Amino acid sequence: MLASAALMVCGQLDGNYRAFDAGLADLAPLREGAAGHVDRDEELLLLTGWLLGLLLYQPDDPHLDRCVERMLALLDGGVEVNLLLAACRALLYYVEPREKRELGLRLHALVETHAADPLLTPYRRAQWLMFWQRCALYAKQPRESERALEELRELAARHGLRQVDFMLAFHEVDAALPGGDVARAQAALERAEVHAQPARLRDSLLLEVAKSRLARMKGEVDTALLHATRARKIAQELRSPPPMLAVYIVSEAQSRLLAEDFDGARALMQQAQPLVPAGYAREIGEMIDGIAAYQAVRHGAADGLALLTRLWTGLRERQFYDCFEGYPEFSARLCVMALQHGLETEFVCSMIDKCGLAPPADAPENWPWPLRIHALGGFSVQRHGRVLGTEGKAQKKPLALLQAVIAHRATREGQGVPVPTLVDELWPDVEASDPKSSFEVTLSRLRKWLGVDGALRLVDGRLLLNARLVWCDVAAFERTQEALQRHLVPHADAAPLAALARQLGGLYRGKLFGDVAVERWAVGARERLALQFSRAVTDYGQHLETQRAWADALRLYERGLAQDMLAEPIYRALMRCHLALEQPAQARRVFLRCQEVLRASLQLPPSRQTLELATRIGAQS
Repeated sequence: MLASAALMVCGQLDGNYRAFDAGLADLAPLREGAAGHVDRDEELLLLTGWLLGLLLYQPDDPHLDRCVERMLALLDGGVEVNLLLAACRALLYYVEPREKRELGLRLHALVETHAADPLLTPYRRAQWLMFWQRCALYAKQPRESERALEELRELAARHGLRQVDFMLAFHEVDAALPGGDVARAQAALERAEVHAQPARLRDSLLLEVAKSRLARMKGEVDTALLHATRARKIAQELRSPPPMLAVYIVSEAQSRLLAEDFDGARALMQQAQPLVPAGYAREIGEMIDGIAAYQAVRHGAADGLALLTRLWTGLRERQFYDCFEGYPEFSARLCVMALQHGLETEFVCSMIDKCGLAPPADAPENWPWPLRIHALGGFSVQRHGRVLGTEGKAQKKPLALLQAVIAHRATREGQGVPVPTLVDELWPDVEASDPKSSFEVTLSRLRKWLGVDGALRLVDGRLLLNARLVWCDVAAFERTQEALQRHLVPHADAAPLAALARQLGGLYRGKLFGDVAVERWAVGARERLALQFSRAVTDYGQHLETQRAWADALRLYERGLAQDMLAEPIYRALMRCHLALEQPAQARRVFLRCQEVLRASLQLPPSRQTLELATRIGAQS
């Protein structure tokens, strides 16, 4: 019996469960309380192995609670320190799915009283810490989790614990998931491969999991599915118990989501649901509900909003933040849907913040970015909802640097403005030896003023705003304008087009940086954005005209002029619309307004195209 229990304890640590069936049979006499003539340490070892077997293969066994009670009694009486940590770690597997937080804290306190015991081995301490940091994270105790990680790193470095280094690297891949930090995850995976031991199938299993998660971050559908499927097959080869096998099935399901195989993902999750304890089964059920709600809303189903509302209400009532933990990009998409429909906004924003979710490309303005920059129709910066002061001589150069980054479209992922370009534009009169140092000092001041680590990134000699931390109306406007142009096809659905047009009008509040005089480097950007707005309005208006939706077209053109009264193409579109409605007098008034605005603001007459259209108005009068 003692040998079977020891094999089960070691097998669980190594992720190899081939001995568990025979071990449970050997330990069956414990059901009758027959431990034989053993001392306290030996009894605790027997019960620890039995507990692991029951939890993983027979979680509904009526003897489970009695086993836990006896183990706690033995722990209170004093046992060998390494066995104590092994038993406490096994008990955490009982605590976590049942959310018995007080018992978990009691176990942690007991372990910490023995942390300085000279007989405690670094490996046993590390094994406890690895699982405890996960429990602390699930219990929303990030500081406690980070303390455990720090001690793990120190133990691994001091004692050369290769397996701990491997697990830390695997953890780092997981930590990079929510923010979509591909470079961090890639580097961590490379470290994990260095520390992996080929003879350990569990290392191969976890490497496949990490590769699948990295592929999901990169959007590599086939690769993600390949590695997720391999992970499940290795888990089956190791005879992983049902709750653990379910984890790998769910991972495969999440890779199916990446491929937009929603039915396949749901089927796999339904296969995994009966394999886990009730608490985890509910979490899988919430993922199934999330997929159904996402599909329904995306396809405009009649019950879509009701399904989405029910999902988020349940998550908020349970204060559950870890939905789709292995595929946070899908969590973020569900968050976008909730914010767009005004559902549980406070809870959704708290989930985004606590989980560090990266905003998808279509994230709405009410996504909780740490920094928000409005540059159209004026200029202001908000940090966590509070407007930062822009007055004072000390802020002049840092603000100019920020505005130059915006003007050069370095507000979108994958773009950036070369540092030499910024130096030439902001310090044109500084001698050749000084501009770089001036740039570095100004960048440091700007970062300090913004007050959000990582908001400005310097990558390969290019400066850009981090789109995962900073919302900028210029970038949002350009994305919306591009989306509108893509949707402008014959027989396009009217509702999405109208929504995009409203969003565009809300974003474009006027000229870049407002009505103030701008530096030469900003003039081209101001003209480009004004032209994009004018083109979007006129193109969508012409689409409405082809549908003979004259009233909608007229309202669109008037809203467009309210945002940019110098947009001459919009005046022409408005004139053309009135002519189509046989309203030459109204068309004439629009022409006169255009003529007056251009003369007063630009000291220019209307263009040839506008004058030709005015001639047609005269012919119809």
